[in-house]
Amino acid sequence: MTSTEVTTETEGSGPSGYAAARLRLLQQEARSGPPRRAALARLTDAWLTGLFTAANERAGVRGAALVAVGGYG
Repeated sequence: MTSTEVTTETEGSGPSGYAAARLRLLQQEARSGPPRRAALARLTDAWLTGLFTAANERAGVRGAALVAVGGYG
């Protein structure tokens, strides 16, 4: 599974969609170390961006920014 496939599968989905995609990614034995962490960061970034965008659209908010400092643990 590529990072594009993981991102596409989780767009517009709630926490359970993200959790399932994350679990699939973490179970891939072929991907470990830095490549796994990079894929997990991309997946999480895409999920958070989707949630933020959807919330802004529903609320009619314009010009808002999502800022994160640090890592995913």
